[in-house]
Amino acid sequence: MMIKYLLNQVSTEKTFGSLADTKTQTLLQACGQQHKPSDGCKYLVIGQSVVAHGLANLGYDVSCIEGIGIDHPNLKNHSSSFEELLSSGAQFDYVIALDEWLCTAKKEQEQIDKITALPQIASKGFYTSVKDYKNMSSRDRFFEEPFDLKSDNGNCIIVRKRDWDSNDRQAWIQRNYVIQNDNLQVIEPKHCRTMYFKQLAKFSHDAGAKDFQVDKKLMYKPLFSKAFEYIVYISF
Repeated sequence: MMIKYLLNQVSTEKTFGSLADTKTQTLLQACGQQHKPSDGCKYLVIGQSVVAHGLANLGYDVSCIEGIGIDHPNLKNHSSSFEELLSSGAQFDYVIALDEWLCTAKKEQEQIDKITALPQIASKGFYTSVKDYKNMSSRDRFFEEPFDLKSDNGNCIIVRKRDWDSNDRQAWIQRNYVIQNDNLQVIEPKHCRTMYFKQLAKFSHDAGAKDFQVDKKLMYKPLFSKAFEYIVYISF
């Protein structure tokens, strides 16, 4: 997987230390929400965002699924998938799934199913991040700006490309490439779909959401990327 490969090229002390803390504090301040470890809330992070480690660094009660798998004394890494955890009846106060988690889907119904399931596992709220595909320039729709990662093993250039479906304007295949020295690593492609703000708001309210917010000032930037994403908070 690309993130794990790139993490092997950098200082994990900085990545899971100050960088993770900064990204986490940005998230916790977004959409006017208030969080502090003493509240005793339970957090679940889905995916490979370093926010899981940031929450653990800051003293929050945090679990992670489908993550990077790097140990932390305050982080509970689970081998369960989202569907398996949902079936187990586990509950958390907040669920966090960044890096366009809701866009990783082949069909729209898969996106709706994810959102519909959220109130079963998140008693207070859900954080995610999405790009503004409706107002994205035609150039950015096909390629993200390449990311140059400096490494003792030779700098890496990360190239991200979207192959849009000619029959479905909301669907694309995400193709990622890592160029290091004279070597090209092709990352396994994945099916994705856009998630527009109004579309996400409708699906969320259909699922029983009490409130839907998009932060217009504080933004989230994934690891090894120059492309910012909007932070969305949905309360239940």
